[in-house]
Amino acid sequence: MTTASATPADPISSPCTRVCTLDEHRSVCIGCGRTLEEIMNWSYYSHDQRQTIMARLSSLPKPNWTSP
Repeated sequence: MTTASATPADPISSPCTRVCTLDEHRSVCIGCGRTLEEIMNWSYYSHDQRQTIMARLSSLPKPNWTSP
C-alpha cells in the first residue's frame, strides 16, 4: 500500500550560487537574486512558496561573472 507524502517528490533546492553579496541599491543577493528575508527563510518555505520565488528569479537577467 502506498501512502501520499507530505512533501513533494522533487523538493526545490536553494538557488544559492555561493556568491553571497547583497546589492546595496536593490537589497537582493547579486548571486541568486533573492532578498535577505528569502535567503534566511528558504528552509522554512513551502513548496509553493519556493516555486513562486523561483518563478520570479527565472525572469531576472542572469549575472555575468566573466571578466572583461
